[in-house]
Amino acid sequence: MTRGQLCSTYPEIVIKVHQGDISIEEDVQRMIEDCVKAFGRVDYALNVAGVVPSRTPHTEVDVSTYDRVVGVNEYGVSFTDLPGIDTNKAKTWLCQRAQIKQMMRQDPLPGYSNIRGSITSVSSLAGLNASSGMSTYSASKASIIGFAKTDAQDYGPHGIRINVVCPGMIDTELFRQTSPKEAPQKLAAITPVRRLGRPEDIGLLLAFLSSSKASFIQGTAIPCDGGLSLQRGVI
Repeated sequence: MTRGQLCSTYPEIVIKVHQGDISIEEDVQRMIEDCVKAFGRVDYALNVAGVVPSRTPHTEVDVSTYDRVVGVNEYGVSFTDLPGIDTNKAKTWLCQRAQIKQMMRQDPLPGYSNIRGSITSVSSLAGLNASSGMSTYSASKASIIGFAKTDAQDYGPHGIRINVVCPGMIDTELFRQTSPKEAPQKLAAITPVRRLGRPEDIGLLLAFLSSSKASFIQGTAIPCDGGLSLQRGVI
C-alpha cells in the first residue's frame, strides 16, 4: 500500500516524514525528538532494513566486505562503496538504543498493563539457520537477535517489549536482484506453503507484535518463512 492509498483508506492517519542520516547519532536523536514533538511519545518502533552481499565462502570474504555488511546491518555505519545500495536506510543498533531511551521516559500505555512501548527489528532466517556462502550476512543478522534478546531481558522490567522477526524468502526487488533467475521458482517449490513470502506477510506480523494482543511476547525471534526453516541448509 502506497502512502497515498494509506491516507485514502485511513483518512484519520497522520504521517510525518523525517529526512536524515541514521548512521549519525545526532540525526537519530533528532528523529526521535521530532516524533515526540509531533505525537507526544514513541509507542511502537520498527527497525526494517539491510544489505545482502554475494554468496562467498568464508575463507574468500575480504575483511573490508565483512566490515561493510556488519557495519550496515548491525551498527549503522554509512558506507558509500556498496554499489546500488542505499546504505543510509540500514541501521538498527543506533535506532534501538535511542528508542529505548525515549520509552524509558514515558508512562505506560493505557490498556497495556505496564508496557511503555514496543520495538521490533527485522533480522533474517539466515540469522537463525545456516546459509551456505553467507557467513558475513548471517553474522550481521544473528547479532540483531543477540542484542535484541539482551535488551528484552534488561528493559522488560521497565515495560519495554523487544522482539525480532526473521523473514524467509520474501519476493522483493532486493531478493530478485541478489538471487539467480531460477531461485524464486526453486525456493517456492521447497517451501511447505509452496510460495515465496510477500511483504505484507511481514507487515502483518510486525503490526501484531506492536499491538496489545502481543503484550506477553518478549525477547522472541520469530521466523516468518512459510516453513522454509524446516528444510535445513537451503537458505
